[in-house]
Amino acid sequence: MKPSIYFIYMLILGTLLVGCSQESELTIKEAELTDNEELLFDSIGKETYLFDLEGELTKGKAMSIGVEEYNYGELKDDRGFLSLGKSTEDEEAQVEKYKKLLILLNEDTDGEMSVDVRVTSENGFFSLTAAELGTIDVEEKAYASDEIIGEEAVNLMDDNGENKRTYIAHLAISPDGTFRSFDVEHATQSNDDYEFLYLFYVETHDFEE
Repeated sequence: MKPSIYFIYMLILGTLLVGCSQESELTIKEAELTDNEELLFDSIGKETYLFDLEGELTKGKAMSIGVEEYNYGELKDDRGFLSLGKSTEDEEAQVEKYKKLLILLNEDTDGEMSVDVRVTSENGFFSLTAAELGTIDVEEKAYASDEIIGEEAVNLMDDNGENKRTYIAHLAISPDGTFRSFDVEHATQSNDDYEFLYLFYVETHDFEE
């Protein structure tokens, strides 16, 4: 990432690290951006997805961000990028309260896609990981990308505290230049509408050393 772009990236996310939540469970919802903020995010990556995180993860639980890759509804790959949480044996009394989740996609001149994932907490803690996603062909094909969680908050912790995966954003390519309305269930089963699909998710699970 170019230094100037990296500076803008850090500055924008830092200014969005505001507010405080007293909730005991972690929820996620699409962040509301001003027109200027949307323009700035559009300038730093091919696609950017920004979410508000509210609440906290109890000790012994972790939050992972990852992506599933599909070809015509057939799962080809499932990989995690970042996992955050604390062991039940962690002596620190404070449990991290996460605030923002940013997923930034970049494409180089050869069509190679990469992803940066950043999470901020109430204490200003930043985590960053970068990973190669591969090459996608969008020439003369319909291309669609968006958050998919809707306007309402999605509860990430079920009543039993078991693993739970929540899909939050997608990037898809149609083979014939047209798209139907995006539907996760349809897109992840055998179909002729999605030649290619990246499906980003957040998953809660037991903390692993």
